[in-house]
Amino acid sequence: SQLEDGVGSLRCLIDDFNKRIKKLHKKVKEKKEYTVACSVSAKEAFIFFAEELNKIENINLQVLPIKSEFWGKDVNVAGLITAKDLINQIKNKNCKNVIIPSVMLRPYTTEFLDGLTIKDVEEQTKTKIYVIKDVYSVKELFKLLFD
Repeated sequence: SQLEDGVGSLRCLIDDFNKRIKKLHKKVKEKKEYTVACSVSAKEAFIFFAEELNKIENINLQVLPIKSEFWGKDVNVAGLITAKDLINQIKNKNCKNVIIPSVMLRPYTTEFLDGLTIKDVEEQTKTKIYVIKDVYSVKELFKLLFD
């Protein structure tokens, strides 16, 4: 059964991370630089992931919690982050590769709640956007970093 709330998915993500991190090499061949754009509520978990992964040679993982300007500061979940929020908060950060969870997009599309698309975000920020489809696992994140 799928957990629908962010707290449940975060718990699954942390458990999955702790299981997978033990099996990793202490070095990757090529330099890998990514910024994880996450919700404010998921910030602490991703900071923990980044601290652990950045111990591995050639990995540089930054965490950027995206605040909701569109809905207001009290909104802190990824599912309500808009493209404009993302653009405004990554465009001056010198990010090249940005990872987002699929819950930021309308189901089965590349479109955010405000109607803009991944392509719009990439063009306006000069970044490459990577979408993590399975928000209950770090498998796709690890694939980006270690393949």
